[in-house]
Amino acid sequence: LYEEGPARHRGLASSLQSDQLLFFRLDVEGDETTLQREDVLVLGSWLDEEENVVGVRGLGVRPAEGDAPTTAFAVVERTATTPERQAVDLVWFPVDGGGRAPVSVLPLTRETGATSARGLALTPEGDALLLLLRDPDGIARVELAPRGGGALAPFVSTMVATCRAPVSIELGRVPLLPGGFADRAVVTCLDDDAVLAYQPSFLEVTAAS
Repeated sequence: LYEEGPARHRGLASSLQSDQLLFFRLDVEGDETTLQREDVLVLGSWLDEEENVVGVRGLGVRPAEGDAPTTAFAVVERTATTPERQAVDLVWFPVDGGGRAPVSVLPLTRETGATSARGLALTPEGDALLLLLRDPDGIARVELAPRGGGALAPFVSTMVATCRAPVSIELGRVPLLPGGFADRAVVTCLDDDAVLAYQPSFLEVTAAS
């Protein structure tokens, strides 16, 4: 959800097997809730003609702040006519543009070598994204630095290896001993049957099981 009110919510929905992002609206009246489709953004139209979007592997929204608009971020897997062309991109766009919003692209395969992804998480400060990547398996921190005029210019600042076949990433606050709380990115992995907690700024492992 990127807009919440007492009687109306707006949000975005994605699919693992589609290049379309659905803008939807939830209207709440008493005990009844109505879902309506408002618009559709086709991500494939922003990539090269030879490339096909396989699906969206992660979706997040950063709320508006100052002059920066509410911005959606998605990790998109794509392929083409040959297997070696499989790749993954980070795309972003202002949500107020709806289905006609201009989409910007950061080619993650070129930046990290990864050809697949499993999710993303926005840091609590809203200054970076943590991307869970595959082949090779790892976490990449993408800084959301503004360009002149306030436009975003994301770049990969750090990438570290993680456990094998990671499947999910969640960012939240966890209790510390003897007291207090800290932000941690928690990653689960299929092949290693492992759970790792990372410090989100420097991607250092702070706990493992």
